[in-house]
Amino acid sequence: MALTKKGTEQEELENSEKNKKNQFENIKKISSVKIDPCLSEFDADREKYLCQNISPELCKELRERKFTNKKEDLFIEVRKLEEEYRFLINSAKKKWDNEVEKAKKIWTQKYNKAIKNKQREINRDIHELEEEINKALKALQIQENMIMSQIDMLYKINKPKLTEEALKIMGLNYLCLDKDQMGE
Repeated sequence: MALTKKGTEQEELENSEKNKKNQFENIKKISSVKIDPCLSEFDADREKYLCQNISPELCKELRERKFTNKKEDLFIEVRKLEEEYRFLINSAKKKWDNEVEKAKKIWTQKYNKAIKNKQREINRDIHELEEEINKALKALQIQENMIMSQIDMLYKINKPKLTEEALKIMGLNYLCLDKDQMGE
């Protein structure tokens, strides 16, 4: 039995060493495989995302593109990438600007309608206030005319008395004539 225990332990060690070697080799194989970013098995939507704004031909060209260490080729490649990104950015910017303009037009129309309605309401209120003010002014003018006519009537009625009293106050009683003469 002791031999079987030692044998199994030895087999387990050999198996674990083989497993480690296999794992290491698998890691080497996986790292040496070039993973296509557009076809990642972990992210099925990635291809859609990466290639959504470009044509299928351009996407295929990007997948098949090979990079070199030559300065000229690198420069050309960088230029191509810059132009592609610039084009994508400009097209996205134009699209965004168009959407913003559409939204501005919609909101401007909505606000213009609201502003026009508010202006009409304010103009109506102003017109009503002007009418009320004009009515009040006419009423006050009529009242003023009535009061002035009453004052004139009272003045005409009381003129002889007022004149006599004024002369008395001023000490000019000698100028006062008979009451009969003043009334005439």
